[in-house]
Amino acid sequence: MSTRAERKTRLRRVLRARRRSIAPERARQASQQVAAQVESSRAWQRAEHIGLYLPNDGELDPTPIARRAWSAAK
Repeated sequence: MSTRAERKTRLRRVLRARRRSIAPERARQASQQVAAQVESSRAWQRAEHIGLYLPNDGELDPTPIARRAWSAAK
């Protein structure tokens, strides 16, 4: 029987592989879609500051969100 830590490690590997398999154009589209959703949220409207991350290992690119935040002076 596998431990919880082993299951988490396997799940991380699977998710990492799935992220890496996403076509670059699809990943760009997803980043734009997420940015639009974030920008339409109440939290965004109230926010004065936005924290983001540098994408790694196939993670969603937050650059479109950063551009919108910059334009909105957040």
